[in-house]
Amino acid sequence: MPNRHCFKIEYLDAFDFLSEEFQTLYETSNATVFQHPLWLHLMYQNLIPKCGVDPVIITVRDPNNGSLKSVLPLVRSSYVGLSCIEPADLGICDYNAAITVKELGDDLLSDDRLREKIINELRPVHLIFFRKVSKSCEVIEQMLGEGDVGVMESCAHDVDLFAPYEDWKKAIMSSSFRKTLRRNRRKLEEFGEVSYEVLDDPVEIQLAMDLMREQRSARYDDDLFQQDAFFDFYSKVAKEGARIGLAQTSILRAGGDVVAVEFGLIHNHCYHFILGGITEGRYAKLSPGILAMDYVLEFRAEQGDLRADFTIGDEAYKARFGATPTPLKHMAQAESLMGSLALQAYNQGGLIKTIAKKVVNMTSQRFG
Repeated sequence: MPNRHCFKIEYLDAFDFLSEEFQTLYETSNATVFQHPLWLHLMYQNLIPKCGVDPVIITVRDPNNGSLKSVLPLVRSSYVGLSCIEPADLGICDYNAAITVKELGDDLLSDDRLREKIINELRPVHLIFFRKVSKSCEVIEQMLGEGDVGVMESCAHDVDLFAPYEDWKKAIMSSSFRKTLRRNRRKLEEFGEVSYEVLDDPVEIQLAMDLMREQRSARYDDDLFQQDAFFDFYSKVAKEGARIGLAQTSILRAGGDVVAVEFGLIHNHCYHFILGGITEGRYAKLSPGILAMDYVLEFRAEQGDLRADFTIGDEAYKARFGATPTPLKHMAQAESLMGSLALQAYNQGGLIKTIAKKVVNMTSQRFG
């Protein structure tokens, strides 16, 4: 019997992620906040051209009416002569995904030529490497190949959230941690009036991002936020995202000092902690970064959020906020002998894995 689902595949180096059709696709998909239209628009427009990789966008359309059914936001990179297709990640996305209409899964799986058509568009390629998948790899496997699917060493960390916030703290936090937070809040008040402010003015947001960059400069090695291209990208997301409810930049003040800056993304009633910076010196013993997170969670609970995501990284403080780890998956598919050797090296801890681990470590340095 002939396959009744035969999708039209396009290989593009540019795509309008702000278009109405992609917005509709995103809203009807299970994609994450890191596939949001604004995030991808700014990444492909402002960041990817400066990072030594080539943009690759695969679109899947209905052959009858041309409607958009799926998008794969990818890049083509080269490691010591190895041509590799990867998600548009660049070390700043915690979760990668295909943006696909939810109910389309079975139809995609029934198109037995889908993978062949996509791979033909991607050639020449040695290795397809799709990392940091928070959900099932089934659709990605159907689109890119049933390769080596495994569990990554890094986990995501999230926790349910509800109001009133004090009730949530009693249900989730240990009594000793709650006591520490109360004590540090009181001690912070000794430096002057304490206030937590969510910023919406673009000028104030930019000033906060500038300060956070300064706060982080001596704290982290290999901090992507110190690179102009990445700093400009985050600044644009912060300012434009605040306008549409995607991003939140906030500051914690004590007296005349900004003791912490927090930047996060908001999607599906969930706040995602993305970047943080702290003023140390006389405030260091009060753990201003942890205090800022406490204020952020209180504010987001009041806004009706149902979940808080502490994203990638196994830092101990996340468990103190009740976050539980969820392993992430990767899918790797070799398309040549060179790709097979590279995948074997990765699985045995070779160069590719070393590079991948470095990217994950850089990602986990985002918090203050």
